Amino acid sequence: RLNRALRRCLQKLAETQRNLMQRRYGEAVPVKVLAEEMHRTPNAVSRLLYRTRQALLECMDKALAEEAAP
Repeated sequence: RLNRALRRCLQKLAETQRNLMQRRYGEAVPVKVLAEEMHRTPNAVSRLLYRTRQALLECMDKALAEEAAP
């Protein structure tokens, strides 16, 4: 149930956000390296990761609540 909701929510993200999450958390690429690749500051990448995690959290909360509803 949790994995299904996560997959759905990841698909709702913009491709850039999905790729960023995969690189950071799936491949453990450091923020500094991601920033260099994206031509952004590490702080900007950290903020984007934070906003993306927040969007995923909100989506997951909503998806799980919908599944639990009668």
